[in-house]
Amino acid sequence: MLSGVNKLYAQDSALTDNNNQFAFELFARLDSGKNNIFISPFSISSALSMTYAGARTITEKEMQKVLHFDSVQNTFHQRFSSVIEKMKEINLQKGIELRNTNGLWAQKNYRFSNDFFNLLGKFYFSEIHYADFVKKTEKSRAAINRWVEKETNLKIKELLKPGSVDANTMLVLVNAIYFYGTWQNKFNPEKTTKDKFYIDKDQTIEIDFMHQHEKFFYFEDKIFQAVELPYAGNKLSMFVILPNNGDITGFISGFDLAKYNEMVFTSREAKVDISMPKFKITGEYDLEEYLSLMGMPSAFGSGADFSGMTGSKGLFIDKIKHKAVIEINEEGTEAAAATAVIMRKNAMISKKFLANHPFIFIIKDNTTGSVLFLGKVENPSQME
Repeated sequence: MLSGVNKLYAQDSALTDNNNQFAFELFARLDSGKNNIFISPFSISSALSMTYAGARTITEKEMQKVLHFDSVQNTFHQRFSSVIEKMKEINLQKGIELRNTNGLWAQKNYRFSNDFFNLLGKFYFSEIHYADFVKKTEKSRAAINRWVEKETNLKIKELLKPGSVDANTMLVLVNAIYFYGTWQNKFNPEKTTKDKFYIDKDQTIEIDFMHQHEKFFYFEDKIFQAVELPYAGNKLSMFVILPNNGDITGFISGFDLAKYNEMVFTSREAKVDISMPKFKITGEYDLEEYLSLMGMPSAFGSGADFSGMTGSKGLFIDKIKHKAVIEINEEGTEAAAATAVIMRKNAMISKKFLANHPFIFIIKDNTTGSVLFLGKVENPSQME
């Protein structure tokens, strides 16, 4: 028997599996001990899939491998579009709201390919805005932030901090996602009680725990147990996953697509006595370093090939900003996230050079390359 949601929607979707595989790989990279983590992998994949539409040669191949995208671009974008379309059907369910919106801000008068913009409009329903990052940098940044706030029901604010964009920014591709769902079986607030949460074997805190004893889809093996909490209408649900030995970091490093699919497709209905905390989490990440280390470094340097955006090389990914928030209580869940991929043109970048510690110096003849003088300064206060 499939779990409640998957019994209705199970299908052989290579794109969904590939997106989920990237989700778990990135999640493991972001795990750094006792810090909370919260991301929207779908938002990240959405923003990067729009970016992928403009990638070519080695940049395209690296992105395809790290993000697990289909190597045939046209087929890939059609499949991604069908997933976006199916998500719209969820809003027909009472007690559920799910919004997924894409937008892009392009430097006015910069030569972008019409084919690139048309693809994003056709498959990602992207709103195209023209900005002036050169002369009105802050105004452009503020406009993007206002759009993100609106599309996330005011949950994601200041996605782009001051300095995120500058006069060399040419394009910002943004995905925003918002979700509100009431539980199919709501928790009774009168049963919420204070209890201990064990951060580790030596540290505990006292927080509010919600309680419920109902039938849910449930999974367990020697490593972990999991329970699936459906939202109203049963088209969306939350799996709460609990490692048996308390080693969450070790568990995350080994939790992959295969284990996820086993959990989803072999869970069985059981009477479950649930106690889980109410919580709020905000996660904010700069993803460019993580993705570079995962295997797509060329996208972030002067050698990047995003010629599918403009017809020639010259743009590279400067930053990838991601922010996500979630609140879980007795009624249900409210969550939002946004991802911005900031593209800039190759240009002379100002570097800071502060010679406030010992240095050497060379005086050379530029006509022959000969070193004429060579010295070291260790203490500038010594005059002789």
